[in-house]
Amino acid sequence: MRETKVWCERGLYGFHSAIVHAKHAEETLLGKAIDDDLLRQMGEDAGSETDPRDDNRGSADYKREMVKVLVGRATEEALVRAS
Repeated sequence: MRETKVWCERGLYGFHSAIVHAKHAEETLLGKAIDDDLLRQMGEDAGSETDPRDDNRGSADYKREMVKVLVGRATEEALVRAS
């Protein structure tokens, strides 16, 4: 667990007809100690902020699950790079 003050913005694209600014997911981290559970929660929040469509690249459910996983991973990687 890391005690970190963090500023975070998450823009999601390729999952919706327009870029989605995942504000609720960003707010998940503010003022909290960052751990795996918090990163997982951030991913869940980001997934709930998207409304993807089925297309030739995948189903809406698959894309929503990918948002959950990738947002957590990208945020964790950003924290590693920042430290």
